[in-house]
Amino acid sequence: MLQNLLPPCLRTKDANLQLVGISIAPSLIYYVQMVLLHFIHPNISHIGSSILFRIGIDSVQNVHHGGWLAAFQFLSGNRFSVCLPKKQTILESSIGLFNCIVSITGWSILSIVALFGYLRICWARTDVRWLLVPLLRVFLAFLLVFQQSYAVHLQGYSFIFSIVFAVGITDLLSRASNKVRISSAATIVIGGPLVSAIIVSAMRVSYFTDVYGKHSFLKSPGLLQEQDTVFLLDRSIMVV
Repeated sequence: MLQNLLPPCLRTKDANLQLVGISIAPSLIYYVQMVLLHFIHPNISHIGSSILFRIGIDSVQNVHHGGWLAAFQFLSGNRFSVCLPKKQTILESSIGLFNCIVSITGWSILSIVALFGYLRICWARTDVRWLLVPLLRVFLAFLLVFQQSYAVHLQGYSFIFSIVFAVGITDLLSRASNKVRISSAATIVIGGPLVSAIIVSAMRVSYFTDVYGKHSFLKSPGLLQEQDTVFLLDRSIMVV
């Protein structure tokens, strides 16, 4: 069973040992470099965050750790906190608040549906299981451990999940088309609006934050710079 989760060219014993060595080598090289640097220049210290900080249990005063549920915010494409009313923003109105919550909730539902589609193809297609299962397994394993990191760096992990999303949604749409047995032309006519709805929803959710990951509603609509809009549009397409 485990052999099926490896690429076909890495299913021999020697290949397994090579894979383990390749996996360990980067971390080993990094720590050797840090040790050598410490002896050569004792005054130089590593300024990266500690592993406990990334997990979120370094201090009781750490307000950025929201537990495992906050780590799953990437499913929404954006944080629900961007919907909280702020002074002198568009979201002060009840309509803006409602639409913000509905947009993010809608994308969360789409992500969960796509995840089920991804799991279905992992179960049904043994020929691609070696590629799809390890990707999702490693992604979720890191998520459950480094909970704060996933909650804080939401945009970066949304890009990774976009692979799962694209595979899952594509598989579900393809299966639906095959089940109803309609022509290719009818598939385009029906599927086109569905795909458009997904793209527009992704754009809408991405527009809640600007190029720096801050609330875009903190700016007046007239002050939103062109490069911010281009970046948000590009990010939306990548997520889809």
